[in-house]
Amino acid sequence: MLLVLTIMAVAAGLAIPAFFGLHSVTLESAVRLLSRDLHMAQNMAAFDRRPCRFQFLSEGRGWRVVDASGNVVQRPDQDGLFERDFSADGVFEGVRLESIDFDGGSEIHYDKNARALPGGTLRVSFDGRFRVVRVMALTGRVILDGIADEYSGEGH
Repeated sequence: MLLVLTIMAVAAGLAIPAFFGLHSVTLESAVRLLSRDLHMAQNMAAFDRRPCRFQFLSEGRGWRVVDASGNVVQRPDQDGLFERDFSADGVFEGVRLESIDFDGGSEIHYDKNARALPGGTLRVSFDGRFRVVRVMALTGRVILDGIADEYSGEGH
């Protein structure tokens, strides 16, 4: 029994890093996580009727959601603050947000009616590959271009 468990542990130890080393898996996981968090921020604004801002961090290293006072809000789905920093996350190490353009800015404002202002695009890159994320103004619809499976998420 111990021999079988040891073999399984060694196999998992070799397979897991190889799986997360795949460029498409890491990049597609990052854009899907971004899309999920965009929707979650919009839903928070809708359900709580409190505006929030989805801010992209400097150097393209991640994002955070802040309230009207500029304080990072709590995540509704788990403990902790609503922020993601790729430089501190081993799974997404090397992922960067590039070409962030939301009407010349680097944030999306969700008003108390959950309208996304402004709309815009950003490019997520990893190891020379990239995907484009588009957020539609007002509706907050998120479109992920270039992923293996077609994806188009609706707003709240």
